[in-house]
Amino acid sequence: MRGLSARALAFGAAAVALGIDVVYLLSVDLEDEADAGTRVALVAGTLALAGLLSLAAGFVQSAGARMVLATAAGVMLVFWGVLGLASIGIPILVGAFLAASSAVRSAEDASPDAFRASIAAAVGVAVALVLAYALT
Repeated sequence: MRGLSARALAFGAAAVALGIDVVYLLSVDLEDEADAGTRVALVAGTLALAGLLSLAAGFVQSAGARMVLATAAGVMLVFWGVLGLASIGIPILVGAFLAASSAVRSAEDASPDAFRASIAAAVGVAVALVLAYALT
């Protein structure tokens, strides 16, 4: 991934996240005994949000904003990748790696304020996901 730009990595993370979201929703729909409750909505919604954040990171001009968006998307993908390690977690972790790589590449041109915002985004997303997971 030496020659890939931060934008290309963000677009790759978006493609992985949105593609896995579609596959996840289709697999849940095909299950006979599936109870499409709040947990399914939480997983599908956060995968879609991670994909949209990665897509936005690919389009945004500011390196700092790209870093914050890619960091937030990466945290979401790491969370579900680790929890889903026995099933669909590995491909999600590939998307997380792409998002994290985009954030790292963007960090080269970002301001110190962007680093603080990126840390705040990572902590905020992680806390929100843990609480949402605990409540579903």
